[in-house]
Amino acid sequence: MQSELPGPFSPQKEELIRYSTELGDYGIKGNSVMLRAVHQYVRIYLEGELIEEFGYNQETPFGNAPYNAWVIARLPENWQGKTLSIETVKYYNGLSGQLGRVYIGTKNALVFQVIHECMPTMIFNFAIILAALLLLAYSFSFKKQYVTYQLRCLCLFSLVTCMWLVLESGGYQILWGQAPLVSNMLFLLFYLIPPTCIRFILTYESFSKDKWLNLLYWLSCINVVVVSVLQIAGIRDFIESLIGAHVLLVLIMAELLFQFVWRILHGDKVRDIQL
Repeated sequence: MQSELPGPFSPQKEELIRYSTELGDYGIKGNSVMLRAVHQYVRIYLEGELIEEFGYNQETPFGNAPYNAWVIARLPENWQGKTLSIETVKYYNGLSGQLGRVYIGTKNALVFQVIHECMPTMIFNFAIILAALLLLAYSFSFKKQYVTYQLRCLCLFSLVTCMWLVLESGGYQILWGQAPLVSNMLFLLFYLIPPTCIRFILTYESFSKDKWLNLLYWLSCINVVVVSVLQIAGIRDFIESLIGAHVLLVLIMAELLFQFVWRILHGDKVRDIQL
């Protein structure tokens, strides 16, 4: 199938799509092309000649899916007026596929574009990660065990969430080249958000005896173990098991909201209202 960029359709798994465009008015913009691959095999051609490929024969720590990455290809000389073609093959159905933006420019400009898109998220969350680490270290000087435990749970929840956001931004590829390993870390951190969230909530007296939150905590811990085993065994990739983590997060929020509304409607004094 052929389509002019950017292409309005979403292909199915293992269906090869070729996007093509003529490079006419980009002479002053540089000599490299960049795109974001999301669990896709990618091949880039210029006038039918392969100049770059991504995802084929790659080695990953666990699983076989192509990881998410910025793909940058250098165009040969005298490329103006020639046809650029980008072939993509999806690894999953319904989870990735459409070709997003395609950038053309110098390599430095393309790297700066990645930094421009990712750095605001990374800087903000790096600040929270630093604060959480400092608080975690400071907690060892506390004398009250209850306060210390609650603070450490908050720090752990903050670290997991913000590290996930940093990796989700995609900027890690500029800072660290181990993209396959980081891709697995990204999903594992997301699966750890529900149990660390609930563990922090359970440090509040109003919720420590909540049987539903305690049940959700153990379910979320079991979920982390199960999806990890499935990933390592090559049975099911992390991304194919995301629905469980999403359901757990929704149930956590629903239970918190229900508890507050129930107590307010029944005239019960709601402690820990700041939560």
